[in-house]
Amino acid sequence: MSTLKRVTSPMKQQNETPTKKLKISTNDIKPIDIDGFSSTEFDDFFDGHDDFEAIINSKNVLIPQDKRLDLSKWQRCIVLEVERERSTFDLMLQVRLANTEQVEDFDKENNNALTKCRLQQQWSHTDVKRDDIISLICVWDEKLQCYKVNNEHGFCVTNPDTLISSTSVVGSLFCRRKAVLQERFKGIDANSKIMVVGSMVHEMLQLVLQKNLRNAKGIEATAKELLHSKETAYELYANLMTRDELDFELQKFIPNVISFVEQYIKGNPATVHIKDTFQGTIEHIQDIEENVWVPQLGLKGKVDVSVRIKQRKHEKATNAIPLELKTGRATFSMEHKGQVMLYQMMLTAIGRETNSSLLLYLREGIMRELRGTRNEQRDLIMLRNDLARYISCHSDTTAASTTTTTIEEDNKFLQPLKLPEPISHHSACGNCEYATVCCTFAKTDAELNLRKGHPLLTVMQNVTEHLQTDVYKYFMHWCRLLALEEQEVKKSNNLRALWTNTPEQRKKMGLAIVDVQLQNVDCEGTHYLNTFVLEATDDNKDADLLLSGFSIGEYVIISTRKRLAVAAGSIVDMTSAEITVSLERDLKQNYANVAFIIDKHESQSGNAFNFTNVSLLLDNNERAKKIA
Repeated sequence: MSTLKRVTSPMKQQNETPTKKLKISTNDIKPIDIDGFSSTEFDDFFDGHDDFEAIINSKNVLIPQDKRLDLSKWQRCIVLEVERERSTFDLMLQVRLANTEQVEDFDKENNNALTKCRLQQQWSHTDVKRDDIISLICVWDEKLQCYKVNNEHGFCVTNPDTLISSTSVVGSLFCRRKAVLQERFKGIDANSKIMVVGSMVHEMLQLVLQKNLRNAKGIEATAKELLHSKETAYELYANLMTRDELDFELQKFIPNVISFVEQYIKGNPATVHIKDTFQGTIEHIQDIEENVWVPQLGLKGKVDVSVRIKQRKHEKATNAIPLELKTGRATFSMEHKGQVMLYQMMLTAIGRETNSSLLLYLREGIMRELRGTRNEQRDLIMLRNDLARYISCHSDTTAASTTTTTIEEDNKFLQPLKLPEPISHHSACGNCEYATVCCTFAKTDAELNLRKGHPLLTVMQNVTEHLQTDVYKYFMHWCRLLALEEQEVKKSNNLRALWTNTPEQRKKMGLAIVDVQLQNVDCEGTHYLNTFVLEATDDNKDADLLLSGFSIGEYVIISTRKRLAVAAGSIVDMTSAEITVSLERDLKQNYANVAFIIDKHESQSGNAFNFTNVSLLLDNNERAKKIA
């Protein structure tokens, strides 16, 4: 039987990504080009069993106001019905709160969790099906008598329980395939001298701001201290770098760090005015490496520095805004701007209204204040949804037999992972750290048919010529097993309980220690030992932390009643009334006199570690040949 081929579309062949097509006005929307789709992909729309008259009539059925879910604020919903309106192409959803009991009809008690929502314009192409969990914020349309999400208002976030880092989202602007592979095979690109230098420069600037250093002598001393630290020695050893090499690179940035402090901290005018640079000053360092988890948006991230700024023409300082540091050339690319725009959205979603952000290119000493537009925010969330679709889903063949993997000749195998199509860019693909893994999946995918002359074919020949059939088979076999294991782990994953269950519910489940106060913080190297004690309440009168189900060495997440996951670390000591957690930050600085919740966290990094180890068998070296 011949296998259906998936052919890359002309858009992909010209190295244009779908995300670029999002930036169009409503009036410019044209019919979808279906040349790159198979006919089976439209079965859901043109199935002979579909009753379009029923759909048209059903849109006029109104849900009483007292039985309607309020979608004017963020809600985590489960999709009960999905219909496509023929005349407008709107996607019509009926949803209820995801954490309520199943609602079967309007006469059932406590059934005010139902409502209808229309996804219009570009949102109408959102991949949503029945029983999906989505996160919604909409506007009410009085004429349509339903909520709606369109180009101007609202958001629809799919797979919101899959928290994707902001760097992964903007990284997929150029190549979605690489972004997905980075989530699965973490660490392949870790050994990079450029990354080591960038990491050290980040840490140097953060230490300067944290210690409030104002003179060149103090800044240079901090750089020297960082250079000779134990943690730096580990990084140098892992990346085959010498201390002199790193010192040479750091010295290039020290003058610009001094200039940054002079201009933006001390408020001295710049010696040279650069067009469009930020003209205000930094009044206060609010936080460093601020951890932000936002389930409403399905995003997570770490803000380099959170600062309060003051414009020269205004007297009052603003709310804390994100400052993102880059050590490369000052390109102000969409990838870099998109990252700080996502931070703006994330901070606003957790209740800290943020209208702008700072993007600093330290190598050239250029910093600008950026403001995100509605169109950019919409496109970034759509990009995030697309990435989440691939990260959350496995290939339909994953559940197939794990022993019979070959489906036809020429080393074609059932694919264990669902991946976006490759881009068409010879130099980028040839220099990509994920080229071998990417080309291995592409070469063994029976449904992927690259056009003649596609640049990846040349790269594929170069990076896979040493691989034999047995290696392909072994690699695919273990990727399939790991994918199956990952699916099972996700079923019992308690991470979503952080935002779907109350602290008291998590405590009853044995997943949380509730209402502990920060008693003391001790600095130990680059980490802080945060000691918590139980609050003196009636509920905690007879409590014993040694019987809580937590143990030394366990990885935990620290939250407050108002803020999710402010820090994470490992338990280093426990008594019946105290628990000490090693964290990368001193919580006393921003969370003094706050009640904390400590939650267990089942790390998902183990499976990524296994995927990465299996991928090392594809390397072209003697060790890989011996093991494979």
